[in-house]
Amino acid sequence: MTSNFSSFLLKATFKTLLFGLTVFFAACASGSKTKIPDLSLISPLEIQKKVEKNAALLKTFEGRGKVIIELPGEGYSGNAHILVKNPDSVYVKLEAVFGIDVGALFIEPQLFAAYAPRENILYYGETKTLDLTDFLHIDLQTEKLPETITGLAKPDLLTNAVLSWDAGSYLITSVEDSMEVKYWVDAKKNVLIKSEVHDLSGNIILLKEFMRFRKTNGIIIPQTVRYTRPAARERLTLYYTQQLVNKELAAESFRVKTAKNAKKIFWGNVIKRKEQRKSGR
Repeated sequence: MTSNFSSFLLKATFKTLLFGLTVFFAACASGSKTKIPDLSLISPLEIQKKVEKNAALLKTFEGRGKVIIELPGEGYSGNAHILVKNPDSVYVKLEAVFGIDVGALFIEPQLFAAYAPRENILYYGETKTLDLTDFLHIDLQTEKLPETITGLAKPDLLTNAVLSWDAGSYLITSVEDSMEVKYWVDAKKNVLIKSEVHDLSGNIILLKEFMRFRKTNGIIIPQTVRYTRPAARERLTLYYTQQLVNKELAAESFRVKTAKNAKKIFWGNVIKRKEQRKSGR
């Protein structure tokens, strides 16, 4: 009798525990879901402004971590030290990234400087003449470099943008110039988590992904940034291990340091302007 009662009690306890766990996980699952909003009350422009509001909080950025560049038949990885002073100054220092033709890069609206330590050459010239492919071997837009390396990208909306819902994210879709562009914005964090550029056949031309978000000094910022061009088989990944935002950055921090005997190569009209200043013209 005692044995039967013990067996009954054990089974009852197990069923109670199982029921309790089922209710607990169901509650967690339902609580983690984002309630689907009424999209008729929201416009793509409103979503864009929310993303921009978070990004606009960033005044300065300093990050350290790993950079991985994948290209057809080859790949590079190493350490990166990145500084950004909005709206216009960017400094990137790459360490132990063998095969890449730049050790340090500084960009501002008018001028840039890039130091190639293997060749001991300092390239210096007008920013409008800069092609990042020459140094990083991967297609990146110079004017979008600040948002590329901080991960605080924003939707570029068109007049025909359409808003829909996709598993906890706003999905903004628009078509222009034989391309379809899609933006996924996290509905809770109001940050861009992914974007895709498609051709009209549906092939992805450019994929941007932003992951491992954290909030620091009131700004929600990703710790992993990835840009992929599937057709070109190119990928850039930044994996930050340290991020500091809105701290004061000394002007000295943005200076590209070179060997004393570094050769200088000027691009654009820099030489012409220097000669004019010397002659007083």
